[in-house]
Amino acid sequence: NPYLGMSVRRSVSVTLSATASAIDSLGASQPLAFLWSASPALPPSAQSIVWSSRTLTVPAKTLASSTSYTFTLVVSLQGHSHVRTAVNTSLSVASSIPVVRILGGSRNVDVSSSVTIDASQTDNGDDGTRSGISYLWTCTSLPSCSNIPPNILQTQRNTTILNFPPNSLQVGSTYKFNFTVTNTENVQVTISTYLEVISGDLPLVIISSLPNSFVASSSRVVLHGYSSANNYLWSCVSHVLDMAKPEISQTGNTNSDLIIKAGALTPGQSYTVKLSSVSALSGLTASTQISFSVLLNPTGGHVTVTPVEGKALHTMFDVATAGWVTEAVAYPLSYQISYYYVSSSGQQLS
Repeated sequence: NPYLGMSVRRSVSVTLSATASAIDSLGASQPLAFLWSASPALPPSAQSIVWSSRTLTVPAKTLASSTSYTFTLVVSLQGHSHVRTAVNTSLSVASSIPVVRILGGSRNVDVSSSVTIDASQTDNGDDGTRSGISYLWTCTSLPSCSNIPPNILQTQRNTTILNFPPNSLQVGSTYKFNFTVTNTENVQVTISTYLEVISGDLPLVIISSLPNSFVASSSRVVLHGYSSANNYLWSCVSHVLDMAKPEISQTGNTNSDLIIKAGALTPGQSYTVKLSSVSALSGLTASTQISFSVLLNPTGGHVTVTPVEGKALHTMFDVATAGWVTEAVAYPLSYQISYYYVSSSGQQLS
């Protein structure tokens, strides 16, 4: 069970694997039968699950949030069901965590233009739905917030979109808007976005939202940008990270899209990336930002080989790995098992 001691998300599939063998008095392997069960019982949607295999795979969105399950595996000799053994393993499913997506993120805006903060793509996270979610917008940057006409924020505070008419925000002010999402399990997530108000022609600059607020260090990060001025400059404002360097970005820092290479970011760190664009008419620079976190790499695992010795072209070796631990949102883990040759002196050959 790779999930021992961890809570998994309902949005991911779960795989449990068994290693078992039976040897008769002559040293020959005997065929085995496997039968899994779960308590509490899984819903009717689990009918497609194969319960009589060495490996049990439970599809995503089958398990219930905030629930602990006990899976029992009975292994018996084929044709001799009375010769058997059983083992239990436990699994906890975490509460659903809403995924908040704010289109455009923090940015500077022109006072004479209408401004929209769009969080309509926010969802429950685990099942991708928006049912049962409540929303609350607040402004917490004083005295700037007191400059907003009261009816604008009050009438939209429980929606997913804030619309500000031209000249409803004050030049020279920076506003901090907090968007709080609460799901049916009473789990709250709050994301803040900042608007800096200036006067003058500004291009529209947008960074498309990521599917999640976290990424794996072993995967590349793809950010899609748009500018009405059709010029682009990407930078990292949270770390000393030159997006122009080929070892960091495979697209450079002046294209509409930014692709950060796998392995270029540090596990466990949070990053804020900015896209800037200059107006050809006014020479003013508009910018927007996006933030995300890099997941910690799995640790604590081990690999076992059974048996440790054998004969070429005769012995069947079973290679298994378990015990890997990481953040709950990273499950399920994927594995790649490989091998290499070692010389008699212990040197790796290939």
